[in-house]
Amino acid sequence: MTRTLPKICRPLTNLGFLRGQAGFSLLEVVIAALLVAIGVLGLSMMYSTGQALVQAQGTNRVALQLAQQRIEQIRAGGFGVQVLADNREETAFAAIANNPGYERTTIITGVCPNDFATPWVNPGDCAPVQAAVEAKRVVVTVRANDGGGVGTTDPQTQPAVMQIILVRR
Repeated sequence: MTRTLPKICRPLTNLGFLRGQAGFSLLEVVIAALLVAIGVLGLSMMYSTGQALVQAQGTNRVALQLAQQRIEQIRAGGFGVQVLADNREETAFAAIANNPGYERTTIITGVCPNDFATPWVNPGDCAPVQAAVEAKRVVVTVRANDGGGVGTTDPQTQPAVMQIILVRR
């Protein structure tokens, strides 16, 4: 008794549409090569974008460290004088010594000691009335340059902004 295999299990060479074909046509090879090229191009673009993001995050981390360092310098100096303008203030972005590629500002403003959201400019701005500055808000901003000089920032990075409140003892 001869058993025949089900139609689905027969070898491919027995199927009628494959008889006489020895390989792939040139069109099939070109289409396959094109699909592989598109996939490789997508992977390479993804890799380069990831590399740029990793670099930007490293730059952001350095900017944050430099802002923290400046905050610690201000804190180490204590409250300072009871009048504004504080000589530690940097109102315009300036290059940071020993850290090429970064610039910072340090803005020091007076605030009411019982409400840090209320600015102190003149005596009588706070309740109860303060004759002199009793609290200061210090805001330090550090940003990365793109190498084009002061004021040209790297568009892939974000500035690091830190603030503290100093209160006179």
